[in-house]
Amino acid sequence: MIPLMDPATEEQIASLKDRLEPRFRQLSKLYANILLEAGDQLPKAFGEVLDHLLVKLVIEAAIKDAKFDYSYVDLSGGQFPLVEEDVDIVEEIHLDQYLLPRRVVAAISATGKRFASPLTALRYAARHPNNQLGYPIAVIFEVHGERWHLVLHCTGSRRKLHVYRSYLDGRLEEEYRFLVVPR
Repeated sequence: MIPLMDPATEEQIASLKDRLEPRFRQLSKLYANILLEAGDQLPKAFGEVLDHLLVKLVIEAAIKDAKFDYSYVDLSGGQFPLVEEDVDIVEEIHLDQYLLPRRVVAAISATGKRFASPLTALRYAARHPNNQLGYPIAVIFEVHGERWHLVLHCTGSRRKLHVYRSYLDGRLEEEYRFLVVPR
């Protein structure tokens, strides 16, 4: 059992973030404290396991913060992209037509914008929970050359999250909104 310590100082958290790869620098203060407390007890031999654990913690925290009634993530924690944009610059784009995912990607690209990252989409869902009650919201992203979807939708008043691999013949309904950020 890890003994409880005093909360980490801002300097300790900054130092920890500086030692981590760039993809882990968006750690919340809570998880930075956990890592600092565990510090010397995590052998260096567990580097890959620690990376996977960090991603899992960040994603689980973002899902918990969004307070979904149901979530299904078909992507392993180690593969989930941890890029994060400022939620204040996220916009919703409504294409208002049935489209195949590749056409959605082309349409978004033509606007001069790009899809928000999956982690940003989770943060957006936490900040704007009622938006997904009115219409489904999605981002499309790639992992190792494969296209994936993160979809925020609802059934009745139950907010749901689905992360799944794109299907070549799957169409995105006309009511979808897509989360985008400036290029």
